[in-house]
Amino acid sequence: MSDASVLTDGASRVADALDGVAQALAGAWLDGLVAAERDLSAAFASWVARPASRSADEASPLLRRELTRLRANLERCRRLGAALDTVAQASIAVHILARGYDSRGTLPQAACGGTSWEANA
Repeated sequence: MSDASVLTDGASRVADALDGVAQALAGAWLDGLVAAERDLSAAFASWVARPASRSADEASPLLRRELTRLRANLERCRRLGAALDTVAQASIAVHILARGYDSRGTLPQAACGGTSWEANA
């Protein structure tokens, strides 16, 4: 396998793994995210572990296409992750406020009639 083929194949595997991460993020699917992270880690490790010399073939249209796809999938993961983080933070905030918990996650005395939580449980 030529150096360009190794680079192209590695870029393709990383781009595919990033697509899996993006799909899991888009669906807020934690198990899928964990599995996709393992795939991404394995793809990236195998790609960087295979030394390739720099040659004119590296600039092949196929390699450029795979690197562009990799970059686009990485940006997609970044945006989906940021959106999911925003939704999770908002959900936590609403949950805390709806239950009357303070910023430390404890129930204020006023919310439980001035007694301890255990006394009201």
